[in-house]
Amino acid sequence: MNKDSGIGSIVHLGAGALSGVTSCVLLQPFDLLKTRMQQSQTQGTSALGKGSVVRAVRTVVSADGVLGLWRGTVPSLIRNAPGTSL
Repeated sequence: MNKDSGIGSIVHLGAGALSGVTSCVLLQPFDLLKTRMQQSQTQGTSALGKGSVVRAVRTVVSADGVLGLWRGTVPSLIRNAPGTSL
């Protein structure tokens, strides 16, 4: 293994980790809404309404604010960033 190969590997690991972090942060609101809608269907509650994404967004934003859409981002980052870096 020469010196350039080691640097190239580090660059690839960094690029992979950065892509994982970016996708987690950008897609977290959609994942949160999907999970909340699934939970409301399985628990039989109608708090979010049946199949209404807009209603789900309003419920989350009214309860937790806009940043509430990114609730659970850190555990997602811990789970996904190492896997995408490899």
